[in-house]
Amino acid sequence: MRSYLLIGLLLISCLLPAGRLFGQRIDPTTISDPICLGASLTIPFTVQGRFTADNVFSVQLRNSTTGEVVLTSATVTASPAQLQLPATLPGFTDGSRYQYRIVSTSPAATSDWQRFSTIQSPASVTLVNGPIPLVNPGQPYELRTIGQGTAPISITLSDGSQHTLANCCADAFEQRITINPQTSGTYTIRAVQNSCGVGKRTGTASVSVNTVSFKTVSVTPTVVCTGGTISVAYSQTGEAFGSSTPIKIRLTTSNPFSQSATAADTYYDLDATPVVGGLKAVIPAGVTTDGAATYFVQVIAGSPAISSDPGTATVRVSPGVTAQILTAPTTIDMGQTVPLRVALNGRGPGEVVLNDSLSVPIGDFGTETNETTIRVRPRQSTTFRITRIQSTCGIQSVTSTAGTSIGVRPGIAIDS
Repeated sequence: MRSYLLIGLLLISCLLPAGRLFGQRIDPTTISDPICLGASLTIPFTVQGRFTADNVFSVQLRNSTTGEVVLTSATVTASPAQLQLPATLPGFTDGSRYQYRIVSTSPAATSDWQRFSTIQSPASVTLVNGPIPLVNPGQPYELRTIGQGTAPISITLSDGSQHTLANCCADAFEQRITINPQTSGTYTIRAVQNSCGVGKRTGTASVSVNTVSFKTVSVTPTVVCTGGTISVAYSQTGEAFGSSTPIKIRLTTSNPFSQSATAADTYYDLDATPVVGGLKAVIPAGVTTDGAATYFVQVIAGSPAISSDPGTATVRVSPGVTAQILTAPTTIDMGQTVPLRVALNGRGPGEVVLNDSLSVPIGDFGTETNETTIRVRPRQSTTFRITRIQSTCGIQSVTSTAGTSIGVRPGIAIDS
């Protein structure tokens, strides 16, 4: 028994100098710095065991998905090591994608692979013009920002206001921030910062603000035909416009106070007449009525001109309507009925009156041609004509129309 114990002690004494029983050990310790792309990362570590005088340490970074070592740091002789991260790493937002370890050269030893906490990206924000061309003083206005980097990102605008950009699911994102400008001006970004420190800033945004708050309140009627008259009510702050102030009513296909505004919109400036409660104007024949066009209604006043926010004030301009009887001439027996097909060409609803004073209502089915059928029982041969049309364009008298002739054979009508 003693001989076995002596042999064991002898083996231990032989192995200790070679370091084979108690070898070198390298243990990375907690990284305190934010782990940011493009930054130099301080990586502390502790060691146990003996290392030769010419030994050096370095850090290896690997992609755990592929197993590839993608980066090796400069060497150091003692803790801490410095790892210069590149400006980009594929899939860096995946918290488990990248791992690191410490390696030594003499003797060759390695630490276990360590998982990085989430790698973050420095902030860069560009300011661009918002989608709304014009606002009233104090009206909310959205500026567009294009952000790059790990959110949240804090930005300070040139007016001193501070905003936070939040990002859901990607490293690059667009976000709109709301300001309430009182005057026209150009905005810039004064400062950008996120968890990686001070970021980059570029871009400007110009905001056009009315000199007074100016709004369209209402327009009546909401549907009008060419040649018809509209009445417009508006509100403003400050002094009322004087009698010499040039003033017009504008019909525009897009709202310049909203995100629907386009540079290619169509507009018509109409001569306006002041009336109690606002203005009135006649819709000229040149206004496009394709598809019963709907226009936002603005008031344009002053020189230089300011324009009102139309809000929801719109008017639909209709080209007017015509009507016709579609039923072909026919002959019936006394007492029989015949269906008359009456069509309204143009947006309804409307009402057609025939020469026998029969009123035919026609609904609006959302198309440019609306049709209805009415059964008539003439007591004698009759030519049915349209004598009057009433629609959103008002009452139109019809003095001539071909109509349709319904012949009635002589006989006796028996009511059932």
